Amino acid sequence: MQLFLESPAPAIALGVLLLTLAAIVWFQTRSTVAFFGMVGAVLFAFAGIVFERWWQTPREEVVAALTGMLAAVEANDLPTVLTCIAPTATSVTADANELMPQFRIRQANGGSEAEVSLDSETNPTTASVKFKPLIVVEHARTGMTGGYHDRVTMDFQRIGERWLITGYSAKNEWRRGARDLSRGR
Repeated sequence: MQLFLESPAPAIALGVLLLTLAAIVWFQTRSTVAFFGMVGAVLFAFAGIVFERWWQTPREEVVAALTGMLAAVEANDLPTVLTCIAPTATSVTADANELMPQFRIRQANGGSEAEVSLDSETNPTTASVKFKPLIVVEHARTGMTGGYHDRVTMDFQRIGERWLITGYSAKNEWRRGARDLSRGR
């Protein structure tokens, strides 16, 4: 069922298959029932695509939360970024408060396809997202420009109706690069 909700491809494929079967019958018999079967197949595919776009799965909600946070980072909007972080994630909040004022973010995006792992057994539900962001910054004081493009794992927790960041880990230590930019290297 999840496959039907995360991609329009199954609805399109099933609609094409039903349309083909109904078209074969219609070309052989020219019956009204077969014609309405073709119309029904097209309507079925269209309804499936509309429903897939309208319904958001938990996995898609997590990706939307990540995309929203990255958009706020790119806009250099610290207050909005802080609303994306869970109140219990004090180290993440501290990192945002320390680093964002030091830099002007020129670009921040997910970079690569995000791999989302949901744990619906926990209460509240948690998720882990592995992705490779592309972040380009300019140090506010030195004017040095640098980029970050490495594997990051970000943890989310569903609190109320929102997915909030509870923690993150990076493959490589990024603080050294931030220090180098502040020193003009």
